[in-house]
Amino acid sequence: MVHADLPGVKPADIEITTDKGVLSLRGTRQFEQRKAEGRYSRVERVTGKFVRSFTLPENVQADAIKASFKDGVIELTIPKI
Repeated sequence: MVHADLPGVKPADIEITTDKGVLSLRGTRQFEQRKAEGRYSRVERVTGKFVRSFTLPENVQADAIKASFKDGVIELTIPKI
């Protein structure tokens, strides 16, 4: 299992791929625009594209990986052969 915290990322902005034994998790966190009327406002979230890659063991069924997304956390279930 792989768990990744992705606050502020929409499921449609996440891409999961496997290629030659490497699992890649890519996505885009959109800029959160806030309007401060007469007050100071500060946003401390990083925006932009991200990618994270993991080398998979040889005993993994790459075509059977399942993903679920709930409350800003993606969970990847990676079954063994």
